[in-house]
Parts: sequence; C-alpha cells; structure tokens
Amino acid sequence: MRRKFMVRAAALCLSAAMLSTGGTASLAAAPGEMPESVQTLEMDTQDTQAPRAEGAILSPFVITEMVPNTANIGSSDGYEYFELVNLTDKELDFSDYDLVYDNGSKTIVWTPDVQTISAGGSLLVWVKNEANIAAETTVEEFRQIYGLGEDVAVAQVDCDGMSNSGSRSMSVVTKTGRTLFTVEYAAAGSFNGKLDEDEAIFYVYSGDQITVQYDREPTPGTWEGQVTGAYTAPAAVENPSVTVSAEGAMEVGQDLAVSVADTNLAQVVRAQIAVEGGSTYEMTYNDEGLLTGAVPYGDVAELSSFTYTVTAFDGTNRAASAPQSVTVAADSGEVELSAAPALVITELLPDSSNENGADAYEFI
Repeated sequence: MRRKFMVRAAALCLSAAMLSTGGTASLAAAPGEMPESVQTLEMDTQDTQAPRAEGAILSPFVITEMVPNTANIGSSDGYEYFELVNLTDKELDFSDYDLVYDNGSKTIVWTPDVQTISAGGSLLVWVKNEANIAAETTVEEFRQIYGLGEDVAVAQVDCDGMSNSGSRSMSVVTKTGRTLFTVEYAAAGSFNGKLDEDEAIFYVYSGDQITVQYDREPTPGTWEGQVTGAYTAPAAVENPSVTVSAEGAMEVGQDLAVSVADTNLAQVVRAQIAVEGGSTYEMTYNDEGLLTGAVPYGDVAELSSFTYTVTAFDGTNRAASAPQSVTVAADSGEVELSAAPALVITELLPDSSNENGADAYEFI
C-alpha cells in the first residue's frame, strides 16, 4: 500500500449550473500545511428549480470516492471504481438520473448494470474497460482485490475507463437535463502531481460545499464523516398534475412537438411522452425553462391516429396528463414535383471492375 498520506483539498459548490459559471480563489495556508484552492459555483436560480434551504444538498445521492488508477489487467487499469451513496431513507432507483463522465475530450453517459441503492447505503461501481471485458474478469475477482464482503453492493459499467491524467469530472444530471452537481479530479491536485496506483480521491460534503481530498487509501463501502448535511426530498403534492401543449394533427414528415404547459411539480427530474402501444420519448428543459419533447413522424407514419400521455416525476410525486389524441397525415410515397429541385441524383456506382488498375465503369 502507498505510504504517503498528504491531503490537498479543493472546495467546490454543489451546482445545478455548468462549471464555467464559477470563479476561483486561493487561500493562504499555515506553515507546513498544504494550500487549499476554492472554487465556488452559482446555484441554479431558474424558476423551474424547486426552492431549497440555503446550503442544502440538491441530489438524493452523491459520489464519495473515486479510484482512477489501479493494478493492470493486461495493459489497462483493472479495478477502477467510484462509489455512490444514497442520502435518503428509502431504496433509491437512480435510473431517473444520468452519470456523465467528462474525459477531457468528450462526455459519456455511464449506465451501471445495477441502478438501485439501498436506503442510506452505497453502491460501488466497478469501471470495467475493454481489457477487463476481454479478460473476462468477474465481479468476484473485483471483490477479492478489495476484500469486500457480500454486504457491499457492487455494480459495473462497461466503458473506456477513467483517465489518470489531466482534469476530469463526473456529473449527476436529471433526465430532464439539469446538472445537480459535478465533482472533479486532476493529477495536478495530488501531492506529487500524479495519481498513483491505488490512490483514492475522496469527496467530502458539507451542505452545498464539496471538498476534494487526494492521496487517500481506498475505503470501498465506507464513507464515514464524508457527508454533513441532508437532502430534503420534495414534499408530497396533493393531486399532482401536468398539462401539455401540442398540435392535434401531424403533417407528413413533421414531428409532433410537445411541451409542458403547466404542472404543480416544482422540480421535475424526469418527464416522458408515452405513445399508447408504442415508444416513450424523454422531455428536457429548453433554454427558456420549458419541458419539451417530440414524437418523430417516422415512428407513427403508418398510423392514422394515436394517443399519448405525458408523465412527470419530481423524486416524490408522479403526475400524468390527460390522454391526448393526434391524427397523422398519410404519406402517399409520391414525390410532390413542385417541391422537388430541378436536378436530383438517383444512383451512384463508386466501385466497378478495373481497367489498367483503376475503376473503369463508375457512374452517377
């Protein structure tokens, strides 16, 4: 095990806004102590966000630990993980939220194969990369590496793995597109400027502040002292309701745009359009704070009409709209010549038999 145990802390604010809205400041440190760097992020003040007490934790679950560099399987880290802790007194189904990992060049939604966390408990998520998959490494082997008992819940997510260098982040985002909070890590934050093998990164919560601690020993299944403060679930609403706004007819080739006109749920974490006997479509907040979604024309083109409902969930209450009926204009399959361009391409042959080493009979 590693011998160094120096801690460098970075305090962050739980945020429903993106990281670019924050500022940075430097704190003076006492002689012999590591300095702290503090980043404060603004809270989301849009009127679709439910009012919360100052300093409240906005998410029903938090990320308490990451281990992005471990012993290898082949040439890749074999046992990376992060830990999720349920702050509620009920079993939590977090399928209404996305775990969004930013590797510095792209963002990826990670979906663990287990999406429930026991009341007040934790879920250890093994980050299983291609090398682990190819080696057919099992959850039992992962448990043995960390000496985990059966009382520690373990899930896995098949992905490209976690980065050991640069600055990376993970966000908890509602299915409606609201970022509840983001945690970060960077190799530069570690005492020696790199993330060593088996170095854990702790995230310590105090109300709406997060402190990042580097150079820790892994403690999978344990988070004592890492969360101060509480998440308050939305209060129960008498007769939860949602009403929608949409056209009652679809023209050929045009999707049906649907929006929530009114709801008595203050903070919607998931809203869906459910077509009777068909598919379900997610709704997200637009720039104006309205929940919007669409039913693609291609999915209902063969129907003469259909019925749909909109459901909304705020973490406590579920509301459903009255059924909405829509007629669908039939697509005859004929080309409207007056709307067609004067010249069109109907066929391409980009590869043909050769003459003298080159394609001889290509055409358009």
